[in-house]
Amino acid sequence: MTMPDAMNTTAAGSSAAGAHAANAANAADAAGAHAATPSERPIILDVKGLSTDFVMKRGTVHAVRDVDFNVHAGEVLAIVGESGSGKSVASLSILQLLQAPGRVVAGEVCYRGRDLLALPKREMRDIRGNHISMIFQEPMTSLNPVFTIEDQLTESIRTHMGLDKKAASERAIEMLRLVGIPSPEKRVKEYPHQMSGGMRQRVMTAMALSCDPDLLIADEPTTALDVTIQAQILALLADLREKIGMAVILITHDLGVVAESADRVVVMYCGQVVEEATAQTLFERPLHPYTLGLLASIPGMEDTETDEQLYMIPGMVPNPLNLPPGCAFAPRCTFCIEQCKSEMPPLVELEGGRKLRCFVDVTAESAGPAPTLPDEPTGPAPTLSDEPTGPAPASPVESAGPAPTSTDSGEASA
Repeated sequence: MTMPDAMNTTAAGSSAAGAHAANAANAADAAGAHAATPSERPIILDVKGLSTDFVMKRGTVHAVRDVDFNVHAGEVLAIVGESGSGKSVASLSILQLLQAPGRVVAGEVCYRGRDLLALPKREMRDIRGNHISMIFQEPMTSLNPVFTIEDQLTESIRTHMGLDKKAASERAIEMLRLVGIPSPEKRVKEYPHQMSGGMRQRVMTAMALSCDPDLLIADEPTTALDVTIQAQILALLADLREKIGMAVILITHDLGVVAESADRVVVMYCGQVVEEATAQTLFERPLHPYTLGLLASIPGMEDTETDEQLYMIPGMVPNPLNLPPGCAFAPRCTFCIEQCKSEMPPLVELEGGRKLRCFVDVTAESAGPAPTLPDEPTGPAPTLSDEPTGPAPASPVESAGPAPTSTDSGEASA
């Protein structure tokens, strides 16, 4: 299937994500333009010009390059892209959790007016866990196997909330109950290996939320979980978001999860932001060729699509030690022009706060057919029973190989 063909069939190819987007749009209408509400709230995190490098013997990897985005109070901001695009490295840079050889070389990360990158370690320890928490990508490797769940949960509670051992233990049990773990009084005494993957993910969620943070960074919170547990984790985050009013940065490459949960979306490629828009706008009218490719790569659910070859973005993510001149996506882009091969397109702000890094208007007739996305349903949003019961749609990047397991520098080495 060619890129124009894939774009013409985006309505089918992104049916799962499109259905989620339609559900979100209907829910927003019923709630009185809920999607517009977060943008009216104050900005609690403002990232400006963030750049992170990994200096190694073979050269320097520019894992995050001049990244800008912000998060409003109570908003869910999704950051999407293939493995190696810089999503996790950006989140670790925000919290000063990078390990050598990684280092932030430029930029500001302002949390409620304070630049986190300029704070000393002691003050950052007060911020982490207390005001900004993070659910790490791999719960089995993030939880210490030689300590009980109680030990690991109560550590941050006692540090940030000043509770004694008994009160901290009661708080830990309360948090396990909140995230839906049965028999929390018993489970809190267990070790990580005694729990299933879904339960470990819930423990990580409980740990991140134990001190009622303003902002939660969720790095691939549904990776390696079956569709039932995925739905439970997403429902849990949405419920807790409503209860305590926290904002969420959702890092993922699953566009179905994005359409279900996000208010705004930042698309990253090779360490740069290439497109930013509201979730509804992005699914209805994607403008960057990379975003078009991600949407076209989602398998369709219609019978007419079952015998058709799934679209795949050509080529591979370039070696971060040897990025091409100009636009990093140019070697894989079917809309590429000569200017793309030699010049880096700037990130331009468009109407409505939308941002785009591209020289080509992909919606113009000369650039190929415009993407056709699903029409919004006129009836009420479908319930859970209306959704397909088959396996979850494949991630847009699964064919590119397994994602790196390290949360420190894996994205840079991908």
